[in-house]
Amino acid sequence: MSHLTIIRDASVALRSNIFRDLTNVPDVDFGFTDLATDIVLSGPDSDIPAAAHLSIYLYHIEPDPLLRNQSQLPVATTGLVRAPLALRLYYLMTPLLDDEEVNQLVLGRILQALHDRPFIDEVAGGPLDDSRGGGSPELRLSLEPMTLEDLSRVWHAMGSDYRLSIAYLMRTVMVDSALDPLRASRVEEAHVAVEQRGARR
Repeated sequence: MSHLTIIRDASVALRSNIFRDLTNVPDVDFGFTDLATDIVLSGPDSDIPAAAHLSIYLYHIEPDPLLRNQSQLPVATTGLVRAPLALRLYYLMTPLLDDEEVNQLVLGRILQALHDRPFIDEVAGGPLDDSRGGGSPELRLSLEPMTLEDLSRVWHAMGSDYRLSIAYLMRTVMVDSALDPLRASRVEEAHVAVEQRGARR
């Protein structure tokens, strides 16, 4: 099931995948050697650790409009449970190195890696299940087009000077309900009554 930790777990899995992609390029050294310090999940503001090379910042969460208002879902043979909350997560990825040429190389590798493998199928050390809502067993990632005005609003909200960055959308993240299933009887037999009407005159 998709526990309440799924948002954090998805962010951590994304960071881990990006670190793997940046440290697995033949003949290219981006300078990433320590996952814990090189890639941070905080915003790219002035308080970020000096050792950070890349910020992967979850800056917006919204409901997935395609999966809103789902009906209750069957559990086992005699239960119904509230449908999970379907979410879309928006991430801002910002290289933080002093050398802008290297920053552009980092972005190029991230774009390449997420183009080749635009999904996450493992979180918290195990496969991502399909939740009670029958969601996909993968979290899909897509490059989110943002105008300069959109980017300016995001950076202004963070109170930081603009840096070259890209945005990605992750969908669909399912958060299961914490309510216990309701007991509900299933229809086991159906009977149809047919009545013959009199012939027309």
